[in-house]
Amino acid sequence: MTEQKPKVFAKGVYFKKPEDYVPAFILSKVSIKAEDFKQFLDENANGAGYVNFSLKQPMEIKESNYFLELDTWKKPEEGSQGANLDDKGTSEPKF
Repeated sequence: MTEQKPKVFAKGVYFKKPEDYVPAFILSKVSIKAEDFKQFLDENANGAGYVNFSLKQPMEIKESNYFLELDTWKKPEEGSQGANLDDKGTSEPKF
């Protein structure tokens, strides 16, 4: 069984529910505190210089703000124990 890593959330990024009068295609207002977000990006960039996130919505309906969770998934090296996992982390038989 794989070890569960702690969840890491983006620092300096804030989502706000839009006002009731805005069009339905506007899902959220986003504010970024530049210094905090730059530091977070610098600290979490992968070897290729990217920072990957999953945009998530809280499970509680009363909270309508989205949030960004750092995506730390890495493709398993060939021959490692996790090498038979697909990109969803599930095992697929090889025939």
